Amino acid sequence: MKTSQRTLLLTLLLCLSTLAATPAFAFEVTGTFLYEDRVWDLQGYTGTVQNLPIRMANVEIVDATTQQILASGATDANGNYTIEVTGVIGLVNLYARCLTHGTNAGYEIRVVDDFQRALGLGFLITTASMTHAITTTTEIAHDPNNDLDFGSFLIQDPDGTGVAQAFNIYDNTVDFFDWIALPSQLNRLPNASEFVVLAWSPTSPNEGSNYLYQGILISSPGQGNDTDGWSDTVILHEIGHYFDDVFAASDNPGGSHFLGDSNQDPTLSYGEGVATFHCGKVRQFRENRQFNGSNIEQQVSVYGDLQIPPPLPAAGGLSFSYDFETGLLWTGDPVGQIGSANETNVTSILWDLVDAPNTVDLTPGFDDDNLAVGLPTTWAIETVYLPSLPASNALTVEDYYNGWFDVNGAGFMQSEIDNIFVTLNATEFIEDAFEPDNSTSNASALVPVAHNAGPGGGIVISEVDLGVQDAVELYNSSDVAVDLTGWQIQVYLNDDTQPVAQRIYTFPAFTLQPGEVVAVLERGDVLENGASRLYAGDTPVSFNMSWVWGVNGAAVVRDAANNPVDFVSWADADGTPNSEPVPAGTAFTGSLIAPVVPFGLGRDIHGTDTDTASDFSQVSASLAMPNHPGGEHHTLFGTGDVDVIAFNAVAGTRYGFEARAYFHATDCRLEILSPAGGLLGSNSSSDPGVKDARLDFFSPTTDTYYLRIRHEGTQTDWGAYDVFAFERPITAILAPPSSISATAQNDNNFTDPVDLQWVNSGSYDNVRLYRDGVQIAELSGSVTTYQDTAPRGLYLYEISAVLSGEESGRTSAYEYAGTIGCTAADDFETGAEFWFTNSNWGLTPFAESGSFAWTDSPAGLYQGCPEGSLEGGCKENAIANYAVPVILPLGSVLEFDHICITEDDFDYGIIEVSTDNGGSWSELARYDAGDDPAWADLVADPGDWRHESLPLDDFVGETVEFRFRLEADTNLEFDGWYIDNLVVNPGCTALSTPEDGPGIANMQLLTPAPNPMRSSTVLTFSLPEQTDVTVSVFDVRGRVVKQDALGALGAGNHNWRWDGSDFAGRGTSPGMYY
Repeated sequence: MKTSQRTLLLTLLLCLSTLAATPAFAFEVTGTFLYEDRVWDLQGYTGTVQNLPIRMANVEIVDATTQQILASGATDANGNYTIEVTGVIGLVNLYARCLTHGTNAGYEIRVVDDFQRALGLGFLITTASMTHAITTTTEIAHDPNNDLDFGSFLIQDPDGTGVAQAFNIYDNTVDFFDWIALPSQLNRLPNASEFVVLAWSPTSPNEGSNYLYQGILISSPGQGNDTDGWSDTVILHEIGHYFDDVFAASDNPGGSHFLGDSNQDPTLSYGEGVATFHCGKVRQFRENRQFNGSNIEQQVSVYGDLQIPPPLPAAGGLSFSYDFETGLLWTGDPVGQIGSANETNVTSILWDLVDAPNTVDLTPGFDDDNLAVGLPTTWAIETVYLPSLPASNALTVEDYYNGWFDVNGAGFMQSEIDNIFVTLNATEFIEDAFEPDNSTSNASALVPVAHNAGPGGGIVISEVDLGVQDAVELYNSSDVAVDLTGWQIQVYLNDDTQPVAQRIYTFPAFTLQPGEVVAVLERGDVLENGASRLYAGDTPVSFNMSWVWGVNGAAVVRDAANNPVDFVSWADADGTPNSEPVPAGTAFTGSLIAPVVPFGLGRDIHGTDTDTASDFSQVSASLAMPNHPGGEHHTLFGTGDVDVIAFNAVAGTRYGFEARAYFHATDCRLEILSPAGGLLGSNSSSDPGVKDARLDFFSPTTDTYYLRIRHEGTQTDWGAYDVFAFERPITAILAPPSSISATAQNDNNFTDPVDLQWVNSGSYDNVRLYRDGVQIAELSGSVTTYQDTAPRGLYLYEISAVLSGEESGRTSAYEYAGTIGCTAADDFETGAEFWFTNSNWGLTPFAESGSFAWTDSPAGLYQGCPEGSLEGGCKENAIANYAVPVILPLGSVLEFDHICITEDDFDYGIIEVSTDNGGSWSELARYDAGDDPAWADLVADPGDWRHESLPLDDFVGETVEFRFRLEADTNLEFDGWYIDNLVVNPGCTALSTPEDGPGIANMQLLTPAPNPMRSSTVLTFSLPEQTDVTVSVFDVRGRVVKQDALGALGAGNHNWRWDGSDFAGRGTSPGMYY
């Protein structure tokens, strides 16, 4: 037995000895991966290349026979890799593979062929995506006893559609991550949750680069003639959006935008402008990066959008480029950037904060400003200050301006900042030269300009607008009305030989009065046609001229018999003429050059027509208003600033006023004041997308009147505007009063006085007043005030004019009558009597409880902006105002049930509150389909209702109103927003004391009435037992302005009247008191 055991042991040893004869060795695989980068500058591709390392990218060593990954590692900063391979027995066929994926080097970056965005859910789907890779040649029968060096492997792109672009995209993203990780900034690379995925492929039809959900689609050559795979600045711009989303803050609404647009949504102009600024900072960071002894980066302040490159060594392939240091296009022309509503101007402002004379740009050794701050300052503003602002604050470049002083201290380098914002970039966060001009006693003066129509005149093209809102404006310079029914405006672009159907507008039944203008706009609801504006419709083929600056074009007006009436042509920005011949019967000579900025081309205020180009000059669009030659330029600087302007009026004359706030994103309200300073009327309405306010005024006396202009709106606090005044022709159109205001006293629920006031637009025999469509009074045509009495309710007041038996249209205003309490509620079971809307809001049987709820789209899906109908980031707003005012005690809340099925991150249900009777609105909350998993299927189901309770602590003591606004863009449309069981302060019957302090349990303060007070107000309070009572009135700073010791009062209700006086009996200032 022992012998057998020895034999077995010997056998085992022999076997082990046999295995050890072919050991597994460890060996190193080395090499370098490079890609051939296309060099470009302000003029496009230069026709040269530079070989750059593929840095910080995953490398895999692969068995070419089994496709098994034997080992993996990453390239270093020079594209080199050294990877140890173990476990290989015998000869093996090997190759090295480099991927556009960086996790092995600590970079959470992937460049893939494609991905999907889960709209409404808020994340990317990348499971089917393929990461790009390049491979070395295969080493056949490699002996694992030896190390292997693959040498340098260079990926090229000879035809401009190759996969080398994916590695250029990856390389730019590595630079951005390295910039983020600087010790003065994040001091680490983005982690796994802060990943970014970029998609590009040679065959993908992705057209137009864009960002969403930490995913970036890069424009790819599969769609025909474009690729952004070599456009470093486009790539870095889109990664800039990622940076703002993950590390900083932006309220960028998305949407279309174009170079030189100075009338953008200010949140869009900031969101796009700051993304380009990030691009510049990253290029500035890498300006000293070298490879093989040469700098890889030049002209860091140039932004270029490149097409598919031409074959080497040819140059070209430029789509467009500009330099945000000099503000010049590749042609040498100015970009046309001005103000806070222009994205390229935002970039230039921010760039001026950080660049220096030694910056590698187009102006070496020179800088037009004296500021060059370090990255910690901009990092603190972008990643600390801006994200700390409340959600209701719409982020614009104004907030960056405020952030500068928040981070550095009030007044820090004020002159340098003003030089950058105001002097260099015309963003006027300064007081104007007219200050102080905030009252009638220190008002500036403005002389209305006259424009007269007369014999011998006719219909002329008075303005063509090449900006955001493409339009043609006609002016009747004659002294007779002209019937334009059946007339046509035909537009020619570039070398059209025949008018294209979508560029022909045919007038409906319409008469243009003498001395009046009418603007035909490419978009808009034809139901809103009026005496001065005509809308082509909501489809792209309605009258979509698709004008941008730089094209050549022409416009001809033909009468109903097809006879040409007027003709205008213009050359593009380079002076290339239009080939469209002047129609027989008209004349036009000279060279009219289209402006290189989005202005219009217009005649003078009189419509002078000599059939030459000299009749026209560059104007900021004054659509549907006379082309007035000038006015006063003001700024509204400092929150709450108002400007007052005096003008001398002549009895019986009609005046027109316009406050035009292009370029500065300001929302203006115009108010007419009487010679004594009383408010006569106001208006802030403007055409969609145009930042202006207009008001007509018929002067009843010869005297000095005043125009007061104030800022309103939630997106901006400051801004600048031009104000114009002109004498209006006495038109044959019977115009209604130009504005009406209704103000209830809110002192009882049965016969509440409602004060009505209006501004007459002409000389009338009578005016008629209506409440909810029923006439309540007919007054003399010279009267401008009336007091109605009404029970509690929401009313539509209207006024019309009567002259020689003819009645005009009506001007209207809503007002709530009745007392104002601390609570309000609506379950929609009895209708929607306290709501007014601007769209299709209505009742729906799809309710959380009861029989009805309230929705923006009772007939189906909500409606966004028409596709292609509006440039500049269109947002369609469906608004429903809940017109019951409420005064808010401590602990106030707004509660409601809702379902919000809107496109995630693009369309929103927004709740807003107003403290000035609807003059301006502040955001309380916004929702979309990504806010609740139950909404993710994008269909409203009975189980999807969600209860909300919004605190109102910021508005204690205020009288407020609420509105619900659905905001939608041009893309996807879904079920919409459903609201039910709305209640403000459930269970509230009285106002509690504003703070804890001496008092007795169960004492109640009822709402003062009237509130707001006029000459006096009465405070009612209830005592459960006898006690000593002192009533104190505090101002908003907490100072006691009035105190009354009432002594011992018994249990029950008591009244105390305050006449608005202070301790000394003097009247207190208007404002809020507690």
